[in-house]
Amino acid sequence: MSKINKSALSLFSLLFLAQIILAQPKDNSPYSRMGIGDLSSLPYTANLGSGGFTAGFNDPFQINSMNPAALGYLRATSYEFGFNMAYKNLQQDERSQNVWSGNLKTLALAFPVFNPVNTSMDRVERKLEWGMHFGLSPYSTVGYDIRTIDDLDQVGSVFNSFQGTGGTYRLNWSNGFKIDNIAFGISVNRFIGNINSNRTISIPSQSISYVNTYLDDYSVRSWQYAAGLQYTLNFGDKETDAGKEVVGNSLVIGAYGNLGSDMRFRASQLYTSTNDVYAPFGIDTLVNTTNIDLESTLPASFTAGFVYKNGTKFKFGFDFTQTFWSEFVNPLRSEFLSDATRINTGIEFVPDANSYNSYSKRIRYRAGFIYENDYRVIGTNLKNIGITLGVGLPIRLPRQQVSAVNLSLELGSFGVEDYITENYAKLNVGFTLNDNLWFFKRKFF
Repeated sequence: MSKINKSALSLFSLLFLAQIILAQPKDNSPYSRMGIGDLSSLPYTANLGSGGFTAGFNDPFQINSMNPAALGYLRATSYEFGFNMAYKNLQQDERSQNVWSGNLKTLALAFPVFNPVNTSMDRVERKLEWGMHFGLSPYSTVGYDIRTIDDLDQVGSVFNSFQGTGGTYRLNWSNGFKIDNIAFGISVNRFIGNINSNRTISIPSQSISYVNTYLDDYSVRSWQYAAGLQYTLNFGDKETDAGKEVVGNSLVIGAYGNLGSDMRFRASQLYTSTNDVYAPFGIDTLVNTTNIDLESTLPASFTAGFVYKNGTKFKFGFDFTQTFWSEFVNPLRSEFLSDATRINTGIEFVPDANSYNSYSKRIRYRAGFIYENDYRVIGTNLKNIGITLGVGLPIRLPRQQVSAVNLSLELGSFGVEDYITENYAKLNVGFTLNDNLWFFKRKFF
């Protein structure tokens, strides 16, 4: 079997595996009932393994569209495909529940508009480098199934059922430009999705009581425009080691963000009250509306940070993010949301990226830490504290292009101690396939 056929078979196997994962039972996250759900983590597994710092991150062979300025550093076309699997233990008082879930993480394509191979063959010195990105990734997820029983005097036991599914996705088009040590970029994001919720209230002890059902179904649409900047400060000149050029130390300072934008909802609501004793006449329609247009605000967000690089061996990064969720108003129900803050920090270490006789020395080893004050509030902001571990496993594809399989594991705790605590483990798998023949102009002599 040829190398190309083997690669095609491997890709088919990957897509088949992804379908199996996506077919697993949906998530049960009680807190996703609030706001627009649980916000998804960063789309790229390589960043997640080292804590998720993105403001100052750039790499010739890894995508970073969170800060579009980083796209100016790309030196090869990169195809990114990723998914995740998650285990969660929900705890409240003495009760607990185990939940397994999985989801698509990202589908992305990024490339340098000016092919480096063409530039080298044409002996052209370009001052401007330009990278472009197209991607799809989850932005938020909604999945919950909650049952409660309240004992009321003179009424008896009241059964409540809350169920919800859906979420939103982000379509991204980004461009990054690099001139000398300065890079800047712009992004256009399109958010789309649907969220469904179902609440049922019943009193079984009352023989002629009604069962009230509240169905809400709404679609979400929004445009968002973002910009980013990176500045690289090099320490000293590049050195040589046995005739081989070695990259010196550097500090990359970065920032990116977006202003708030309109978020549009199209809602349908059906509220009914049913009593089986009087069937088929015991049904009252309380509310029945379709295609009602509502508006809110997708909040502004800002991230700043840095990455320190010790040649090609070591990276240390730090990010601080603030998102102004207090600007968001849920048009379907009243709830209090707060501004969110997040800290991402971590390291990456590769013993010798150019080693010929030791595969383990070419592996990228990663570790990081995440601390987050979530935008949802139950007495206080929900908190997420986690540690991350990851590896980047280099692989060689036809035409000797260096690609990678990236794995990351996140372990942490989310929620409020006095209410519900979610202890979780998330495994992220990402495949980065590189090819520097994109836009390559073949020449014949």
